[in-house]
Amino acid sequence: MGKGARPANIGDFMDPALLPDGPVQVAALVGDALDPVAGVETNGIRTYTLWGEMAAQAGLDAYAVVAANDAERTAPGTATIKEAFGRKPAIVIIDEIAKYLRQVTSSGSEDVRRMARAIPVFLGNLFEVASDPTNRVVVIITLAASTNAFGSETDEIDELLEDATNAANAAVSETADLLTRAVQPSAVIKPADDTEIGEILKTRLFEHIDADAARAAGDAYRELYESLAKNETLAGGAERPVTYGDAVARSYPFHPELVRVLDKRLGDIPQFQRARGALKLLAEVVAGIYRDGDDCAVINVADIDYADGPVLNHLTDGLGRGEFAGVARGDFAGPTSHAEAVDDEVFPGKPPYAARVARTVFTHSLEMKVNAGAARNDWLLGTLRPGEDPAILEKALTESEKVFWHLAFDGARWRFNVEPNVNAILETEKRNIANTRVSAVVDDLIMRAYSNDGGVSAIHFPAGPSDVPDQPNLRVAVVHHNVLTTSNQKADLPASMLVEMLDQVGSSGAPRKYRNAAAFVVADETQVEALKDRARALIAADTLAVDRNRLGQFSAEIRKKIEAYQKNAALEARVAVTRCYKHVYYPANEKANGYLRHRDLPPEKQGDTKTATSAVLTLLTDEGKIRTEPFTYSYLRSKTWPEPKSSATTIEIADWFWIDHASPIIRNPSLLREAIVGGIKNDSWVYYDATTGKAYTASTMAGLSVEFRLDAEVMTVAEATGRGLLVRKPTQNDLKSVYVGPSLTGAEIRSRLEPECGGEPSKTEVLDLLATAVQAAEYRWIVVLDGEPASGVRALTPSQIRDKGLDTLRVVTRDYADAQGVEVPTRSVTGKSFAGSGPGGAAIQSIADQVSDFSIKTISRLTIKVTADDIKGTGDLDLLVMALGMLPKHAITVTTDLVAEYRNVTGGLAFRGSAARADFQTAYGHIIKAVKGASKVAGTLTLILAFTPSATVDSPEFKQLHKVVKDLQIQHADLTAEVTK
Repeated sequence: MGKGARPANIGDFMDPALLPDGPVQVAALVGDALDPVAGVETNGIRTYTLWGEMAAQAGLDAYAVVAANDAERTAPGTATIKEAFGRKPAIVIIDEIAKYLRQVTSSGSEDVRRMARAIPVFLGNLFEVASDPTNRVVVIITLAASTNAFGSETDEIDELLEDATNAANAAVSETADLLTRAVQPSAVIKPADDTEIGEILKTRLFEHIDADAARAAGDAYRELYESLAKNETLAGGAERPVTYGDAVARSYPFHPELVRVLDKRLGDIPQFQRARGALKLLAEVVAGIYRDGDDCAVINVADIDYADGPVLNHLTDGLGRGEFAGVARGDFAGPTSHAEAVDDEVFPGKPPYAARVARTVFTHSLEMKVNAGAARNDWLLGTLRPGEDPAILEKALTESEKVFWHLAFDGARWRFNVEPNVNAILETEKRNIANTRVSAVVDDLIMRAYSNDGGVSAIHFPAGPSDVPDQPNLRVAVVHHNVLTTSNQKADLPASMLVEMLDQVGSSGAPRKYRNAAAFVVADETQVEALKDRARALIAADTLAVDRNRLGQFSAEIRKKIEAYQKNAALEARVAVTRCYKHVYYPANEKANGYLRHRDLPPEKQGDTKTATSAVLTLLTDEGKIRTEPFTYSYLRSKTWPEPKSSATTIEIADWFWIDHASPIIRNPSLLREAIVGGIKNDSWVYYDATTGKAYTASTMAGLSVEFRLDAEVMTVAEATGRGLLVRKPTQNDLKSVYVGPSLTGAEIRSRLEPECGGEPSKTEVLDLLATAVQAAEYRWIVVLDGEPASGVRALTPSQIRDKGLDTLRVVTRDYADAQGVEVPTRSVTGKSFAGSGPGGAAIQSIADQVSDFSIKTISRLTIKVTADDIKGTGDLDLLVMALGMLPKHAITVTTDLVAEYRNVTGGLAFRGSAARADFQTAYGHIIKAVKGASKVAGTLTLILAFTPSATVDSPEFKQLHKVVKDLQIQHADLTAEVTK
């Protein structure tokens, strides 16, 4: 163009009217191409100075004017410069002036070093000539930024010379001073400012920019930053959304933040050239976007794809940051990076948030300065797109920190460091852990997760049917992942091993009776390695945490993070167990699937920190397999003793729900009790307790306590009548109601008791009733004779009454006997013991009835004993210990004798001794922890209550005790009461 060429597209770059008509003299001076000692040959002329080279490029006539100045290394004056150009149009371009100044001032030649003082003089004169438009001379000069490789020269240019003895500094300073002093402001044309860089870049890289798309992008980002400003403190221009939206439109398709980062952040790196470097980088980025079909609407910092080899090389090795290439590849650049794993696991099916925000942080980290890295505003502006939530990017960073090897956060900025972080240290430690140790820890984690809980027994790693007991309570069998695994694709069809354990019991293969009492848990084959990895991480963290020598090698920040990692590793390991052992199988009426139904633990339960056993219970409850809602008595009968069956023991009724795999599991006996009581009230059922000999109907329900035993039955009225069960035993109250005296025969009393008892009681029952009345009242109420009353006839003793025939007996009042001269034995009773057994409520009611019927009605001592075994466990013991806290006013001593056995352990643990209430309550907390993990438990627990003074059954103390024992619903208790005067 200087020689007169005019390209056809010149209008794309400038106004053609500004071009001169003829050729233009052009002198391009590049500091690092000049040689002040050997000189440079141009147009057949060897030059040694800036001014000599400028004139030689302008022509022979021009050089002839300044030849003497070049030879003497003396700056030409303004008149000489004007004469050299001959008032013809001229352009002088000076580049790398700082390099030239350093070269001159560091020369070994005194003449050359002296020339350094002449350079500012020459530049000042040249600038003065260019300042006068009539001279038709334009000077273009570039200076380094203060942070560039030659920034020290530029800094010195900005400061006036104070030390005149330093020739080099003087030359540099004077040169800079001239830029501000010698040149008229009106004659200076500034280069492109920050707001124009984007337009320059897009003009160089794109043939055409869609103006409508640019405006739409500006509007979208304006709305984004208006919304963000409500909750975020923005900066960098985005705090003014309207003007920043206009900036987006102007720099489209580049985001202003990308332009800023290239110019202000990467531009401070010496090896990064602001113009050529930015153009080359963006050309590579744009080429990658088109190649990969990326749908990004505006190119931002997060769109610099470091997985692209040329881009990665440009911004690492090309900038002297070669050590960062491995950082990028490992953490976020490429399909096997840590960011890829985070995006797949945390943001499946969504944009790669972790990779994108990592690119932004990485780009800000390349400066390697104190303030390197991305503050919140940096990663928001450089990454966030319209429609995205900042919280997602924040989550991506926090999740990435957990697995990236070089990402760190100091509380203000995220940055990538060359040094490895805690994740990398632990990965190294993990590689040193033996597989056998990992396997042992994994097994322990599984057994801890699937422990006995909520009355459910966990069976760990059964090998076959013989390892799963056939008992009427729920068991969760956890199959070892080395034996059996499954996957989401094939899990619905249970493995034959599971079907066999459901169908059979023992080594003989006998049919399993309690088919509805077993559930199975199987590992997911895709999660086994993840579980092992979490176990390995737990071991590594624990090992590092106790190795003080190793910890001493790390910084305080790294040590703190190792401690935090250790605390979190245990939690993540427990979560990994439930994510791996998530396939649950339970009995169902599904013949095609071996009568087993498959369900996954819900995702929210897979991350639950509670026991996995409780998660299985919740699943079975949610699926309706464990029933928690009441049901009707008609449903109960149709399932457990359907017509024409006329009776069933209560244990048969309870067992039915453990036997029938199509039925729901009933873990709460209260549901069965409520249904049985409903049947008695509304459907003429009869409940018969063989222990007490009592039959309960709708009209005689007082004292009813439904228990599940082989000697407790539910039956129809016809069945009860046929067995004679509706005739209850007569009581002392019955006798008091029918005996009005003064003299009745035994047969007459029996006849009068019939309506009271619902039928005629047996003769033996009446004899026993009379003997008890005599004994309790000590002959003061009635006297029984073997014949008619007369003088000298001796009254029968209680034992004699029981041995006589009822029909020959005569029962008279004491007053009547005395009047007839009957001899009455002298008897004085000072005490007696009474016993009662059965369900807690029934046993204590029996004690109350017996004491009420006795002549001495004050209880001085009461013992309550319950037992534990491997079938019902420690339930009754737990309830009785609970009673201790509900009886604060009683003096209680506790005696226990327990033996616990453990799987694969020869022998067991024994707990024997006695203690006062408070001391035992403290000790029992420790005892029960050891007992809960046992495979078998047997033994007794006894409470000894002393009443001082003795208490009657109507006293507040006994009534409170009666209520507590009844309300706790103890399954079986043995009570003994001692009464004394």
